[in-house]
Amino acid sequence: MKKLNVSWEKLRLFYIVAQHKNITAAANHLNISQSALSRCIIFLEQRLKVNLFHRHSRGLTLTERGTVLYKTLEKMMHNISRAETTLLEMEKAPKGSLTVGSSVGILSKLFFSDAKAFLESYPELRLTIFLSDNPPDFSAGEIEVGIFPYISDKDHFLVQEYLMSIHMKLFASPEYLEKFGVPQTAKDLDHHRLIAYGTHPHPYIDLNWHLTKGCHEGVVRRPYIQVNLGEKIGMLVRQGVGIGTLAPLASHENTNNPREQLIQVLPDLKGPQIDFYYIYPKHLEGSLRIKALGDHFKSVIEKQGLNLEGGPQGASKKSIQKVSVNSTKSNS
Repeated sequence: MKKLNVSWEKLRLFYIVAQHKNITAAANHLNISQSALSRCIIFLEQRLKVNLFHRHSRGLTLTERGTVLYKTLEKMMHNISRAETTLLEMEKAPKGSLTVGSSVGILSKLFFSDAKAFLESYPELRLTIFLSDNPPDFSAGEIEVGIFPYISDKDHFLVQEYLMSIHMKLFASPEYLEKFGVPQTAKDLDHHRLIAYGTHPHPYIDLNWHLTKGCHEGVVRRPYIQVNLGEKIGMLVRQGVGIGTLAPLASHENTNNPREQLIQVLPDLKGPQIDFYYIYPKHLEGSLRIKALGDHFKSVIEKQGLNLEGGPQGASKKSIQKVSVNSTKSNS
């Protein structure tokens, strides 16, 4: 296929015109004549053999093909901006923007608990934080760095630094246990109100493991309530709604109310282990922004003694079998 010889400058001018949706406004922004800019857009359309804009009295709107070109250039501009920031910071202190992602529970412990100290240490760093249980698409630029379980990476696009491991365990509030009693064996869970994760499996961990513990093969307990956000399980447990599976770090939230202090149920019963990694694209390796935030996370983990479960396990890199909550047994 013959490649079209189109200069980057003409593509850049098209991008700015598309942003302004008006030749006059774009020309004023660029400090060039309107006629010169119009000729550039016409030349680009002729070279590409497509119409990029619909022209009308109020300005310009992108055609379908123009939209495809604009979105492609938008990603390129974003990558160029990130590259400029990375190059500028290599000889200086961390500065610029950084998009961070993880679950509410993880960032509550590793960042929000001491956010002020970090931000004051790096006053020229601007963070944008996205909270989600779902691992992002790093290749699409959704985020630049995050804390998640190991992500399958066939193209070796990512750097994944091991941070910590945790086991999911069962917790309940004092109020709940006073009312319904303390289960002594896994089989006793048959007679308790169990909080489960959603109607769809969690993206990387089996949060419904307690629905089958102590049951005969193929039997799944019916949950008392289901919620599709891990953070909300902890909220329901604290309210005394039932017994839920939580990470130990999520069960130790600061509270002055003794009624909200959670109690571990069946402490010898361990749920699945989750291994968490500090993940970012390889092209950001060496970035001072990435290093500063990663060092902060590691410092918090060490200070709070969060990494109590040992090193990563091989199974953490494999898909986890999820338990359906379609029940064959009901609970009180």
